[in-house]
Amino acid sequence: QEEEKKKQEEEEARRKKEEEEKQKQLTLNPTSITLTSLQTKNVEIKNGTAPYEAKVANDEIARVRVDNKDNYIAVTGLREGTTEIVVTDKNMKTGKVTVTTRNPQPITVSKANVTLSVGKSERVNIQSGRYPYKAVAADKSVVEVSVTDATITIKALKEGRTDVTVTDKVGAKGRIAVTVSK
Repeated sequence: QEEEKKKQEEEEARRKKEEEEKQKQLTLNPTSITLTSLQTKNVEIKNGTAPYEAKVANDEIARVRVDNKDNYIAVTGLREGTTEIVVTDKNMKTGKVTVTTRNPQPITVSKANVTLSVGKSERVNIQSGRYPYKAVAADKSVVEVSVTDATITIKALKEGRTDVTVTDKVGAKGRIAVTVSK
């Protein structure tokens, strides 16, 4: 009987400790989210005391903004991948949310197909995505490419065909097919 009583006390102490641990945890709802590039979703913070701090393990995949007034974090997807955000409250309680960012939206350009004569240039405007932009020709002997703000300048160097790939700050891509004739 003595042993039985001891087991009950141990069980009671274990349950109490579990309950205390649960109270130390912030509850985030949902605990896992999937976003596309530049999409934002809110995650509710429960069982915590403002102000909150949120840290993203990989800030190239997602960014976070804390709203202490309404007890939530706003998570925005950036590059493709998975990361974790840890939220800490005033009393050092923590909670985690897993964030997956998928398929960045393609960059749109004013002209998807460009035809040039050797020696001529054409400007193509970037119509979506996030500055700064990069543009690279698959075959650098056919065209020379430069980017100024949201404008790509394509200069024809020799006869041929190539693609120019445009990439933005968050990894979204766009493509321009270029044909150069004499």
